[in-house]
Amino acid sequence: MSKIKVNEIEKASGSGITVPTGTSFTVVDGVAVAGGGTGLTSFTAGDLLYATGSTTLAKLPKGTANQELRINSGATAPEWYTPSAGGITEADQWRHTTSLNVTSEANLTSWERPDDQESSINCFAKIGTGMSHSSGTFTFPSTGIWLVRFVLKSQTGAEAANYGRIYLSKDGSNYDKIASGDLYISNGFNNVTVCEYLCDITNTSNDLMQFRMQSSSGTGVALGNTDFNQTSVTFIRLGDT
Repeated sequence: MSKIKVNEIEKASGSGITVPTGTSFTVVDGVAVAGGGTGLTSFTAGDLLYATGSTTLAKLPKGTANQELRINSGATAPEWYTPSAGGITEADQWRHTTSLNVTSEANLTSWERPDDQESSINCFAKIGTGMSHSSGTFTFPSTGIWLVRFVLKSQTGAEAANYGRIYLSKDGSNYDKIASGDLYISNGFNNVTVCEYLCDITNTSNDLMQFRMQSSSGTGVALGNTDFNQTSVTFIRLGDT
């Protein structure tokens, strides 16, 4: 096989260099970008080309299913990323199963998920992993922005104000009152108060939650039932922290 070694090929006349039919012209090292080529010698199916400079190109291999293309954090090159799942990823509910006499502020501890059935078909369903509970303290399955709602149904043995309160710990031991629902009721009557809070949960070990009741008369009762919701709490994760 013969070789011709030259630094440059220039057309003799006309508009270009013609390669006769039945022959081939191979550029071993690729054509540089400045010459109208890519400067690359091979590709894989799905590769995307992008400029890394005024005379240089690079390849971005194809991504995986459902990935999206974006510019990297340094704004220097494209990259593939996997977007967060859309919609609500966590939603859970618990109810207090028994009534509790309250003489001073008390943490409510008898919680369960609803287990109602109609015609042997479950009525309740949660989304995601759901909350964990132990002795009146709830832990979150993931970080994020959570909407928490506390519904307290209560009564009192004397005219009094009853308070339903949400407490949050950020260090795993100390608690801050972050929401309070207050109501004034007459002796022997039942009533409902609701309070809620939009929580920024940043640590699933230290961020703990409790639900408490207090009565100004010292004769309050937090009403609960294992067959239907009276006093209940609802947790919905709305998005990332």
